[in-house]
Amino acid sequence: MAKETIVSNFTLKGREILSSYANFTLEGAMTAKVVRGKETWTIEERNGIAKGTSDGENEAIYIDNDKAIKSIQKNIAPLLPKKVVIKNPRTSSRHAMNSI
Repeated sequence: MAKETIVSNFTLKGREILSSYANFTLEGAMTAKVVRGKETWTIEERNGIAKGTSDGENEAIYIDNDKAIKSIQKNIAPLLPKKVVIKNPRTSSRHAMNSI
């Protein structure tokens, strides 16, 4: 039987990155603590955040990186869950489809 897995302490930070394309100049990095039985570890997921075309300030909608990073902290980070408990992980996509 699978052990219960608890994912908690979610954080989300935006940061400016160097890019050859101006439309991916931000990156979001989310971390969380994972506990399963006596094991504990931290996970991290990073993804580029599209900002529009590669025309810099001539974009249809241009947001300065500093303002975009503050917006991530203010508007998105508070939406993260406090804790996620996984009691019975699904092992196949067929099982997942049958429970929908």
